[in-house]
Amino acid sequence: MILLLAVVMQPKDILRFAHTLEKEGDTYRAITEYKRFLYYNPDADSIRYRIVYLYTREGLYGNAIDVMRTVISKDSLYKETMGFLFYRAGMYDSVYAYWKDKKLGLIDLQEGKFKEGLKKLGMKNLSPPSMKSPVTGALLSAIVPGLGRIYAGRVGDGIYTLLTIASTSYFAYSFYRENKKPGAYIFAGLSIFFYAGDIFGSYIAVNMYNNMVKEKFIQGIEGEVF
Repeated sequence: MILLLAVVMQPKDILRFAHTLEKEGDTYRAITEYKRFLYYNPDADSIRYRIVYLYTREGLYGNAIDVMRTVISKDSLYKETMGFLFYRAGMYDSVYAYWKDKKLGLIDLQEGKFKEGLKKLGMKNLSPPSMKSPVTGALLSAIVPGLGRIYAGRVGDGIYTLLTIASTSYFAYSFYRENKKPGAYIFAGLSIFFYAGDIFGSYIAVNMYNNMVKEKFIQGIEGEVF
């Protein structure tokens, strides 16, 4: 019965049903109905943009780009939208084919070229975010285990790492003093393993910190650009 109703529905009924599904939060069924409406009304670019909006809201930028490629009117709105979708998808090389204005500065920001990006955006008086050196983080942990993680803002991890390496080193030393070489070798190996892992982990932690700072900074800029 439901299948029969779906077959006999008029385009206006399909569109009304799609709107209802969208309001109810049934995004993917709404998209299906919008696409079915397009089958009867292939010139309806406004519906294509509606589908693009729903895909974008779900973070499905590739799907949104595929729909945008079927848009008939390749006007300024089309170019702005395509540039935005490629930007959100992280496909920055493709953005240049659609954006020609100051928004291209956002790509420089994403690539860590803050001065160039802010200049293009007309925000050269704005201070770029303060970044930390991953190498410094690694060196700090090489000097004092856990210190690199603290440098990256992960105080709890840093203290835990210090205690872990200190305890395994202590047990290795204790077993060695008691001439229990197997135990000493095991704990010494663990201590070296944790120590090396901390140096590498601190390097990664600082990179993660920098990415978080960069993302927060760019989000603030995007709020003014879009």
